[in-house]
Amino acid sequence: MATNFEIYGIDPPIITATLDATVIDPTSSNPTNVLDHTLAFQVKVDWELQSPSLLANAYGTGTWNVDVFLDSYIPGASNLSAVNAGIAMITTTPHVNGPYTSTVTVAPGAAGPLVGAYRLLVTVTHMSPGGTPDGMAGFYEGPIIQFF
Repeated sequence: MATNFEIYGIDPPIITATLDATVIDPTSSNPTNVLDHTLAFQVKVDWELQSPSLLANAYGTGTWNVDVFLDSYIPGASNLSAVNAGIAMITTTPHVNGPYTSTVTVAPGAAGPLVGAYRLLVTVTHMSPGGTPDGMAGFYEGPIIQFF
């Protein structure tokens, strides 16, 4: 699984991060990559940053917006997304680093009537107090999910 976390305009990067996503089976609450397309399921996203206090001062307020995307490998299928509401950040410095957890619920049938393989993609974007992206984001390219 590929993971990347970046801050726009800062080179070399001054943060290291962990970002992971797990698909949860709706019937057992266990991790899985094979799902019934007629049932809702959840994607649990965990992330943590390791950064200097400069970063905490610059990004100490706002929210994290977590988006889950499924990229189809099925000819003729459209891609879909499920969006989760932002998570309020802790505003005191050094706690901007986390750890954070968010669970995104994907509606039943979100993959449409076509069953098959989809790649899981997750974005974690820092939003300013005004609700706009402010240049810090993480990306997770995850496993193949098979819908039956």
